Amino acid sequence: MIALDMPAQRMALGAGLWWNPANSGWGISITQHAGGQMFVVWFTYDAAGSPTWFVMPGGTWTTSDTYDGRIYRTNDLASGKDVRFVATGVTDGDLLPGVHFRAGGAETHSMVMRVQTGTIRTIRTQHAFDHEPNH
Repeated sequence: MIALDMPAQRMALGAGLWWNPANSGWGISITQHAGGQMFVVWFTYDAAGSPTWFVMPGGTWTTSDTYDGRIYRTNDLASGKDVRFVATGVTDGDLLPGVHFRAGGAETHSMVMRVQTGTIRTIRTQHAFDHEPNH
């Protein structure tokens, strides 16, 4: 668990990368989304001098200036040669476009990545509806 204490007025919506040149070897990256959720990455070195990455993929604002969330080592999330990453865009983002509705259907964009082969596959799919979507 990690808690970031920061005055609400100082944390503006967006992203940033912070480090101290006088104390090199570590830094932190924070991305805050419109709904208040944050994604935090901390990069540093472990006791043996190996690069180590930690992530906090989400959390909760427990007070107006404290954000609490579980912190993971990146190798806690997935390890091994047969790891796959699969995502489909829901809303437009930097990685993938979101779902786009059109007359009679919709279009989605997905991505599949495989560690073992280094394959990155993007898939654009046209979905035909029998009727107009009710949204």
